[in-house]
Amino acid sequence: MTAPLLLALFLAVAQEPVDILIKGGTIVTMDGDMRVVEGGAVAIRGREITAVLSPQDQLPRARQTIHAHGHLVIDFN
Repeated sequence: MTAPLLLALFLAVAQEPVDILIKGGTIVTMDGDMRVVEGGAVAIRGREITAVLSPQDQLPRARQTIHAHGHLVIDFN
């Protein structure tokens, strides 16, 4: 594939909205790092977490947004 085609495909996927965006809560990741992100966001597509975002990150468009200010958001897979 050529570079312009790859870029176009990347931009198309990046602009596709996530299904659910949980934002503003205290995010606790259950990965090896056990990160805690105050005021962060979690992007979900289908049954998969696609991103854990810090407050400074640009938020993706979402079909549904859950405002979690004052709440813990923990993944218990």
